[in-house]
Parts: sequence; structure tokens; C-alpha cells
Amino acid sequence: MGTVRAGDVEVMSAGTGISHSERNEHDSPVRMLQIWLTPNVSGGAPTWGHRPFPKADRSGSILPLASGRNAKGALPIRADAEVSGAMLLAGTDTVPSAGGSYWATFFPAVVVLGFGMAISVAPLTTTVMNSVPAGRAGIASGINNAVSRLAGVLAIAILGIVMLNAFERHLAQDAAQINLAPQIRNELDGQRIKLAAIGIPEQIDTATRERIKRSIDESFVAGFRVVMLIASGLALASAVTAWSVIRDKP
Repeated sequence: MGTVRAGDVEVMSAGTGISHSERNEHDSPVRMLQIWLTPNVSGGAPTWGHRPFPKADRSGSILPLASGRNAKGALPIRADAEVSGAMLLAGTDTVPSAGGSYWATFFPAVVVLGFGMAISVAPLTTTVMNSVPAGRAGIASGINNAVSRLAGVLAIAILGIVMLNAFERHLAQDAAQINLAPQIRNELDGQRIKLAAIGIPEQIDTATRERIKRSIDESFVAGFRVVMLIASGLALASAVTAWSVIRDKP
């Protein structure tokens, strides 16, 4: 038996069989959202879980509330699914951050990236090779490879600097909200070039370690997001340039 209050989350699995009742013990009306999920395996032992998720923890960020993918801090469920929540104030927005599952975060982006490369790289190479006489195909291939390698080197160098600056800025903002001893702060500052591989000193208590780790993860995601936005803008600009410059031969 439990009491669910505003902002709380309750999970229940009937398993081999369960009986329950729900009632409102107050005069004011109750609004709740029920989500039914098909379990991975039927017939398990009945389970029940409950946890409060304060509004302050969900303000401006997306938190996993219930998860079958071992999301940290979420109530466990027996389904390949994840339920997340956020509280958005008027005039604010939020974006997914660190802590999501691979299939819901990285995999869709990798699929889009692979599809984009499949429909652009091969046709681009074919276009370059067919735009010159057969006797100069070797020169065209060399120039094409040289430009692509040079672009990769420049992208790593320039966008790496952008990534590091965005990471440092975001981490500094988060670190200012954590009460750290000066020597601990200096030790973390000296490792910023490692990005997400920053080592957290062992002498810090567990709660503070978790806050620092979360801050490092979110700073890395913030920097990576900036780099991806720049890369997307450059890709769009190149497409517009090609559309406006390349014309069919008369």
C-alpha cells in the first residue's frame, strides 16, 4: 500500500497475478497519466515500485523516470522501453542530455550519418571522375583524395578547438555550482584537455563524485552538440553552393 502525490511515479507489474485498488482520499480532483507497456517476459513475480521526482530535479532537464534499460535513478520496469519527464517553464526549452540509452540516442544519429554518406560520397566521387577526360582521371582522383584528406585534417583541428572551448565553458559553469576545495578544482582544471576522460580524485565523497561525473558528461555532450551544429551548417552551405554553381553542360 502506498500514497502517490503530485510529481510521484509508480510502476507496477502484475506478473503471475495481482489485485489492487486505487482511490482518491481528498476532495480535490486527481489527474494522472497511466502508461501500459508489454513486458519482455510474462509470468514473473508481481512487483510494485514508487519514487518521488521533485520538480526542481526535472526543471530544464529530461530525467528517466522508469526504464527497462538500467537508466540511472529510474524505477525498473520489465519492458524494453524508457519513460522520461521534464518540467519546462514558460519561455524555456530543453534538449536530451547525457544518460540516455544507446538505441534512443546514438543509434538513430549513426543511421542518419551512414545513410547520408552512402548517398553522397560515392556519387560525388563518380561525378568528379566523369567530369574530366579519361587521360586525366588519375590527376582528378589524386586531387579529390587530397582535398578530402585536407578537409578531414582541418575539421579535426578547428572543430577540436571549438569542442574544447565549449566543453571548458560548460564545465566551468557547472563546477561553480559545486562546493569544491581549491586543490580539487585545480586538479580538475588541469585535466580539461582530456574532455570526458577527466579523472575524478578518489578523496571526494560519493555524492560529489556523481555530481562531477554528471557535469563532465553533460559538458562533453554540450560541446559535441556545438560541433554537430557547425558541421550541419557547413553541409547545408556546401549543398547550397553546389546547387547554385554547378550547371548542366549546354
